[in-house]
Amino acid sequence: MEAAIQKASGAAGKVKHLDHFAIPAMDLERAEKFYTEVLGARLIVKGEPAVPGGMFLKLGRRHHLGLFAPINTKATLPKRDSVDSYPRVAFLLSAEEFDRASAAVKRTCSVVEDIEEEGVSGKRTKERGIGFIDSEGNILEIFRGEEDNPIAVDHLHFDSLSVDDGVRFYTDVLNLEPVKREADKATLAIPSGQAIILHQVKELCEVTRTYYDERHFAFSVSDDDFHAIVDKLHRRGIREADELGGGVHRRPGDLGTYFKDPTNGIYLQLLNRDSTIFARKHGFPV
Repeated sequence: MEAAIQKASGAAGKVKHLDHFAIPAMDLERAEKFYTEVLGARLIVKGEPAVPGGMFLKLGRRHHLGLFAPINTKATLPKRDSVDSYPRVAFLLSAEEFDRASAAVKRTCSVVEDIEEEGVSGKRTKERGIGFIDSEGNILEIFRGEEDNPIAVDHLHFDSLSVDDGVRFYTDVLNLEPVKREADKATLAIPSGQAIILHQVKELCEVTRTYYDERHFAFSVSDDDFHAIVDKLHRRGIREADELGGGVHRRPGDLGTYFKDPTNGIYLQLLNRDSTIFARKHGFPV
């Protein structure tokens, strides 16, 4: 493994796309019902033996979502009355799907707010959507897309104790491109057209500070880029290990690791495969 890392140390270390994410669910049955009925997700695999304490759902064509009960911790998601907190996951939907999903959200969720964002994923136009809190306390956003594509993960909002340090981390380690910088936030473009938005805070919100079993945000990479990024993490003194996120049963040829965003402690993941391969592994038609 060390020889492979050294061989690839001159590679750029770029990510392909934000592939999937996993978030906490206080009640798995309730969460499954919410994501299948409101956002149109489809169950891939659930429970023992493949996913102890959780499940994975397919979102559109490109992504999947993990929902996990906090088995090994007493952590709960605090009650929130506003969508202005972190982390937030934003989805882009076709016009037809946006209308359907937004109507379902307004029927189902107690906290729903109209939102407007400018410059997301490098775009210069303002985008209108809605922010809401799901059945479990996670904050989501949906936006109306211009193309007739199924739901897709578009961008993430993270709070950060140092946006400047965060920008350096994401540009140096993952080769993301800074596309917009304001006094209190920065937008970094992912090559796929997705984005991460970092927000400067004096204190991380309670949800960000709390560890939740299996919570992470995963990027798909090539083999060479995987090794190059791991090399950069080592040179920065950032710990990375597959077992940090529970991924200890990989097949030959699979590459995977977890590490933390150093400015907020959120777990990130690298994989040399994507959601399509994951779904096929579990017999899900894609």
